[in-house]
Amino acid sequence: MTSNKRSKMIYISWGLLLIYTGFMIYVLFISSYYNRVARSPSYNLIPFKTIGMYMRNLRAFGLEIWATNLLGNIIVFMPVGILPSVISKGYRSIFKILLLTMLLSLTVELLQLVLMVGSFDIDDIILNTIGGGLGYIVYCLSGAIYPRLKD
Repeated sequence: MTSNKRSKMIYISWGLLLIYTGFMIYVLFISSYYNRVARSPSYNLIPFKTIGMYMRNLRAFGLEIWATNLLGNIIVFMPVGILPSVISKGYRSIFKILLLTMLLSLTVELLQLVLMVGSFDIDDIILNTIGGGLGYIVYCLSGAIYPRLKD
């Protein structure tokens, strides 16, 4: 890929990253979609407790709530596995992407707890980290299909 095309791809990726960050801040901290109200701090520190609850009670929750809480947490963090890899060669490692995604998700969960606009859930960190890893796999597969993407 020529230097000019690579530069354009990096600028576009930065733009997408800024849009994504703004969207995430709005959805996670501002939007009333999740009926956010100030209340006492809520948290789950037991891995797979919430995931198991949703898996066991799919019928009780319904497909929309199930998908939003499980698949949504995975899908919404996939860009964290893609965009940094496009922007910087320093993030072209599954370990670095998983660490970045986990730390970003931990930060979000802690902010939700402190600001009382959600709950801290270790399962969200697990699902978000899976999403970042899947995003990185998508990035790698796109490079296999279009090798110049990784230049």
